[in-house]
Amino acid sequence: MFYLHTLSEYLEHFAGRSAVFADVQGPEASGGPEGFETLRGALGLTPASAVGETVTVALPGVPAGTASVDWNAEHFIGLRTADALYRFFGRNAFGAVVGLTVHRFGNIGSAGLPEDWKTWLDALYG
Repeated sequence: MFYLHTLSEYLEHFAGRSAVFADVQGPEASGGPEGFETLRGALGLTPASAVGETVTVALPGVPAGTASVDWNAEHFIGLRTADALYRFFGRNAFGAVVGLTVHRFGNIGSAGLPEDWKTWLDALYG
């Protein structure tokens, strides 16, 4: 369902725009039982944060700003900004580590994109 939701968000908000993509996995420490809740807290969310809620975020590689919560479930979080979709995966619940994907749209370079997010995740769980 989360994948199909991401596709619908793309079609509704970013159709026709070129994209830069990154897929980043957290460090081993993110694989613990509280790994995803640590990430949820770092994003300023709780399990009760509502879809449609606007949150202030400081995400790697972009100026601090606001994002709209477009998905918030036990093992998945989706945030949308004016130029990106951020997808967070609580794979720690399935014996892996927390992961994320970034879909940035428009004339936005990819320089440092995966590295910036890897540094952010490593610091979060370090």
